[in-house]
Amino acid sequence: MLNMTANFESIKIQFEKNTAEICGIIFEIDERTFFRKPETSGWCVAEIIEHLLISDKTGLFAIVRKTLPTERNPLEILSLLEERSKDKGARLQAPEAAEPRGIFKTRDEAIAAWKDNREKVLKKVTSENIWMLAAGFEHPKLGMLTVAEWMLFMCWHSEHHLTQIERCIKVS
Repeated sequence: MLNMTANFESIKIQFEKNTAEICGIIFEIDERTFFRKPETSGWCVAEIIEHLLISDKTGLFAIVRKTLPTERNPLEILSLLEERSKDKGARLQAPEAAEPRGIFKTRDEAIAAWKDNREKVLKKVTSENIWMLAAGFEHPKLGMLTVAEWMLFMCWHSEHHLTQIERCIKVS
């Protein structure tokens, strides 16, 4: 049986550390580099952050809209995320709805929007609802996720895009 209290704290801490790590990296990028495309087919850092924001907002929507008790392991997809983490260079096609549209005009605006959404997630997640199914929205590739799985997906997803961010920085 899972120790729900300990796991709640560890997931929350992992989410906070992940947010701080990404912010620490993107705060160091100058405005010009933030908006410069690394290659014709790649996203610039601003577009990567917009994509992460779209995805994270979907998770927040799923969490706040509706949660239901579940009989399944609330961390069922963890092994899948761990497996995907092994292939750092994997290029997965984002769903059209999660593709960036160029909404940010400044680096600070992009960072603030992403960080603000992450803070909203933390405010909505509790030790009571973290193990529930976030039935407000189904992930397009992973299906219905629990609140804990959405948080872990957000961490995995931003870590996955660090490779792209680093590639944008190296082009400097």
